[in-house]
Amino acid sequence: MAAVIKLVLCIFWMVFLPVAAGGIPCLLLPESRRSFLRRAVSGYLVSFTVFEITALPVLLLTERGDFGLLCRIYMAEMLLLGILGAAAGRRRKPGEAAGRGSFAGRVLYGCGISAGAQGKKAKLLWVIYLGLLAFKLVMALTHTFFDGDDAYYVASSVIADETGSMYRILPYVGGATSLDVRHAMAMLPMWIAFIARMSGTHATIVTHTMIPLAFHPLNDAVLALLGSELVRTAGRENESDSALPAFMIIAALWQVFGNVSIYTPENFLIMRVWQGKSMFVNFLIPLVFYIYLCLGRSYGRAEVSGLTEENSGRERSFLFAAALMASCTAGLFTSMAPVLTGGLMGLMSIYCAVTVRKRRIFLRTLIVVLPCIIYTALWFYLLFTVKPF
Repeated sequence: MAAVIKLVLCIFWMVFLPVAAGGIPCLLLPESRRSFLRRAVSGYLVSFTVFEITALPVLLLTERGDFGLLCRIYMAEMLLLGILGAAAGRRRKPGEAAGRGSFAGRVLYGCGISAGAQGKKAKLLWVIYLGLLAFKLVMALTHTFFDGDDAYYVASSVIADETGSMYRILPYVGGATSLDVRHAMAMLPMWIAFIARMSGTHATIVTHTMIPLAFHPLNDAVLALLGSELVRTAGRENESDSALPAFMIIAALWQVFGNVSIYTPENFLIMRVWQGKSMFVNFLIPLVFYIYLCLGRSYGRAEVSGLTEENSGRERSFLFAAALMASCTAGLFTSMAPVLTGGLMGLMSIYCAVTVRKRRIFLRTLIVVLPCIIYTALWFYLLFTVKPF
């Protein structure tokens, strides 16, 4: 019974609240563009952004990084955001977005697919993809993949949960130290420690068992969104309803058989999805590509964007908000991510601005990447001012 309660609490804090919070940014969208996948992805962005913004001041301004204080503040924030997001998600304009059908139909609708229009071939391909996803989840649940970095990252989560101190105790030997600037600002291990404390589950179990069950579908949700946009860009959405499930099957096969090197994104996803480096290459980078593909399309003609002028403006508001949250989230994953994410956003904004002849995309992106710039400047400041014992 105790194990079931812990599992329910883990799902509540790790899955339910982030997805519920996604209802808040989705309010920016026109009703026809709200979807389960967008809500789930933007909800995790909200969760990660709020945690990073909350955790850094607690880490730097409290004695030895007060993890208990961080848990209390973040718990209150997420409960409030979850309640507001759940309430916001129930709002719907009369006569709009009706008839989406079952949960599975809403998920397909979130990828730009009409569930009723799926042919037998497409349905078969979706079944194959779901089988591959189930295989990944079963393997993640039944096999624990050891990685040398666990000695630092997982140990950091355990230490924070058990001692209440963040990055002030050496994971390798247990001795006290000054702030570990190289790793401390990438706070994903502390997010995992928060899940462990709130659910009463050991941080190692959360890391190796629970996190893969949440992050594998999350990463695939981003790929589904990106794939749906690539299919639309290629002009194949009307030619075949099997293009997107075929894309997802190929992506799943790459993930399963991507262990050609220990450095491939697929290897990171399968072997150590709980590490920020894995989430950066498998979640954040595809998400940035998706955001800017949608941005470029939103500036096109109505027959290209599929949106009215008013809805195009609302779509762009959501996408820039998502880009801003992605910029904040980058620092949560790894210290190099803000530099690479900011550079990628800048490059993508230039491409979009030139393609659609709208320089405002680049100008707004300069504002969006400010969190990346501030994070990088703070990292260098701490690097040269914090002295080890």
